Amino acid sequence: MDAKIITADKVVVEDRIVLKYKIGCPNYGETLACPLYTPTAEEFGKIVSEYRYALFMKYESRAKADPKLAKHLSKAENDPTIPNDIKVKMQEF
Repeated sequence: MDAKIITADKVVVEDRIVLKYKIGCPNYGETLACPLYTPTAEEFGKIVSEYRYALFMKYESRAKADPKLAKHLSKAENDPTIPNDIKVKMQEF
């Protein structure tokens, strides 16, 4: 794993990253690092602007979630719209 701290104003957020993954990644949509499950470039840029420093880490994740589970992972576990079997899987994940 590699890590680096930089000032937040040096972080470049580009819209084209979504296209890179949609076209170039054979696993698109299968992990929580995919643009499907992350903030948009505009949302992320706004979030970054609220910080003074950023820590970047490079690592390989082996976490995978089936599509039924993945769409719920960004929600609170006490969300009444999430079926109980999915809540159990969320806790296990």
